[in-house]
Amino acid sequence: RKRAYCNALHTHDRCSGMKATGAGSFSSFLARPPTASGQIAAAMATATTTATTTTASRALADKRPEPVKGEAVDGSTRSGLLRIAEMFLPEAELRASMAVYAWCCRAEGVCYGPDHGNMYHRIAALNRIESDFKAMRAGDAAPSNRIDIDLLRTMQGWPSMRDAPYLDMLAGMRRLLREGVRYANFEALRQYAYSTTGTVSLMMLPLLAADKLSAELEAQAVDLGIAVNLTNALQVVGVDAEGGRIYLPEEDMKKFGVTSADIYDTRMTPAYRELIRFQIDRVRQLLDSARTAASSLPGRSRLAVLAVVQYTNAVLDEVLARDCDNLSEAVRISPTRKVGVVGSALLAWARVGWGART
Repeated sequence: RKRAYCNALHTHDRCSGMKATGAGSFSSFLARPPTASGQIAAAMATATTTATTTTASRALADKRPEPVKGEAVDGSTRSGLLRIAEMFLPEAELRASMAVYAWCCRAEGVCYGPDHGNMYHRIAALNRIESDFKAMRAGDAAPSNRIDIDLLRTMQGWPSMRDAPYLDMLAGMRRLLREGVRYANFEALRQYAYSTTGTVSLMMLPLLAADKLSAELEAQAVDLGIAVNLTNALQVVGVDAEGGRIYLPEEDMKKFGVTSADIYDTRMTPAYRELIRFQIDRVRQLLDSARTAASSLPGRSRLAVLAVVQYTNAVLDEVLARDCDNLSEAVRISPTRKVGVVGSALLAWARVGWGART
């Protein structure tokens, strides 16, 4: 639904898909205090619908043209992060997050999509998006399209929103187009993950944290975004390798005795399994940092972050349950498991008194 909304804005410059029908109704449900059992049942029903829709969307995505250099085959990590968080946002924050999503979606389409020419054309288009963003934020020019109009209105409504994450995302996309997918060490991979989804966490944080922003909270939000990105990569190592992409630090591969040929040939060696376990442990540390941040957020925001953390942990559990085999096929968790994740997040949230949730 949100993808169609973005496409409508980008192609026709009109707000034909703005109303958040499905997620909005769930947010309206959260706005009133139902019984705990009723709330959990509604959230589980929403999770089941989301899982079914995601499966259908993935089937359509499989028919798209061959991805350009650096594209994540499994779809947008940004959209996944936003989709989970948005299940629990109130209406105003939901609409604001959709404006953020539309802006990210347009930039992502320029960087990864099939219709924007060669590398130089893509970089030029990203530069135009950046110039328009800076001009509208400085007040030098009025936004000229619906996506920028909605984003400017959102950023004016939440003054704590900063420009840096948007500019960092565009810089990361240009760097990806120029340099491709190659990460000498974890710091290089972390920088890629920051520009991809760590930036989204910072964009969303003012919507989640209201007046509780701090440098520590921002760092923990970035940890969550990076963890989500790295987990996405660990789900589809074999799929990415088919496109010539390896989202694993070369330094770590050398340390564990794993070669690029091992991955391209889908050789599930003991050394490869140890490498993946090492990567999972690293991601868990980032998730622990994000879990700490959740305790300082307002109630619904806490629920959104807990849902993302628990869903990401569930994916990592599934990778381990398959003995780290993410080469032969992509690792997915079942719709039933997704429902369980939402339910467990709601139960964790329910342990706090109702007054702390509003």
